[in-house]
Amino acid sequence: MGYEATEEVVQYITENHKLSDEELLGGLIPLGVPFNSAKTTLKAILEEKGLRMSKEQRDSAAADLLSDFTPTEETEVDEVNEMIENLVEELEVSVKIARAYVRAVFTENEVEMPKATRAAGGPRTPREPGFNGDSKLVASFVVSNPNGSEEDFRKMMEEAGADKTSTGKDKAARWFPFSKDLYIFAEAYMAAHCNK
Repeated sequence: MGYEATEEVVQYITENHKLSDEELLGGLIPLGVPFNSAKTTLKAILEEKGLRMSKEQRDSAAADLLSDFTPTEETEVDEVNEMIENLVEELEVSVKIARAYVRAVFTENEVEMPKATRAAGGPRTPREPGFNGDSKLVASFVVSNPNGSEEDFRKMMEEAGADKTSTGKDKAARWFPFSKDLYIFAEAYMAAHCNK
């Protein structure tokens, strides 16, 4: 038997659904939601109330939005970027997830997706400090769930849409062992540098 959400929890999530998942999860624990059930409860209520699409619904909606697009060798970067922006807006997903949907269409049609170019010496997009991409997911998992199982880790990667590479390889198998090393490193670092 799993945790059953109270009316107070449902109300909190529906009233604050525009917050980030991390902020929502932080608010669930004081309401009595067990730590191990917080993510599952959040996802279930958001989907049940129609505030967020399930992965299957999102995949289906992306397929519908991209159904009229057939990439060719002449497809321009601007057209690709426009499709990505449209998916981000329509599906309320990250650019990374939207790009993966577009890349899948290119792969399915055996056409190479055009890459953005920049002038030599031109400005680069500033990088956010700290962890990014998959390493950010791994770090947040380790911080929020230091003793999490591989099953929990796989579930988190799947929910984030980051469980497979563009070629279909299992990313969770690659990253889970690293998550345990990261936790061990963080504990050692904290002991050596923060307890003086």
